[in-house]
Amino acid sequence: MLSILIPVYNFDITAFVTELHRLCEQEKIPFEIILLDDASDEKFKIKNRLLQSLPNVTYNELDKNIGRSAIRNKLAEIAQFEYLLFADCDSKINDDKFIYRYVKNLSPYAVLYGGRNYEKTAPENPDYYLRWVYGVKRETIAAEKRSEKPWDSFMTNNFIIPKKIFNEIQFEENIINGYGHEDTLFGLKLKERKTCIIHLDNPLCHIGLETIDEFIAKTENGIKNLFILYNKELIDNSVKLIRVFEKLQQTKTTPFVANYFIKNQDKIKQRLHKKRNTLKWFDMYKIGYLCALKHRLIK
Repeated sequence: MLSILIPVYNFDITAFVTELHRLCEQEKIPFEIILLDDASDEKFKIKNRLLQSLPNVTYNELDKNIGRSAIRNKLAEIAQFEYLLFADCDSKINDDKFIYRYVKNLSPYAVLYGGRNYEKTAPENPDYYLRWVYGVKRETIAAEKRSEKPWDSFMTNNFIIPKKIFNEIQFEENIINGYGHEDTLFGLKLKERKTCIIHLDNPLCHIGLETIDEFIAKTENGIKNLFILYNKELIDNSVKLIRVFEKLQQTKTTPFVANYFIKNQDKIKQRLHKKRNTLKWFDMYKIGYLCALKHRLIK
């Protein structure tokens, strides 16, 4: 029936996995939970090793970090059952029906995507506000809305895919580096093969918020990956940032935007520490960074 696959990196997953285990037993289904640590700090390994005592849970550790795509492929290779549930390790279950909703919608011909949400209250530490408000405003999307553009709305934090379909596409390990847009590329592969994606209101709550500086660094790496995919013609303008970029190229204003960004990058970063118009400034940062990459003002 169900293989739950969780790549682990520098996060205490004991509460999350214990709850997943309880819900699987509650549904009385054949299941396994496979945890693969991607060279985390020792303090996290010590905590997460305790999960080995749970029935049907397998926990292993890698000696060196292999990245988000490769570790997911490795988890799928290990999995024994016909349906694979991929979940990010920095997640929290919202209610007791999480496994039930997935199980009742299983199909050998479709991918199921449950979505993502965030805590309703903003974090007390303002350094986490940008990541939280971005998640609430941009990533928390109801299934009905996601279904309007099923492939474009796909993310890899919380989805089920038949193992047979996964083996035909897998995650791309060699094109992109580090964090960012592996889900975009995977979604486009599903789109190319016209794989049905069923969107459900079955979100996992993302609790692993990054600080502003951490989020900016991840965003920059993601934009670099996006630029690589764009230059290789592996993505289309279904990505909003690419649509904006192409409009700027048509009006031949990317050099202006790039130079403005380089001169004002630090000032824009300072704006991101304030709550007023945070997402507008963040959007400016992203398009400026992409234009600067285009004109080789950033390596």
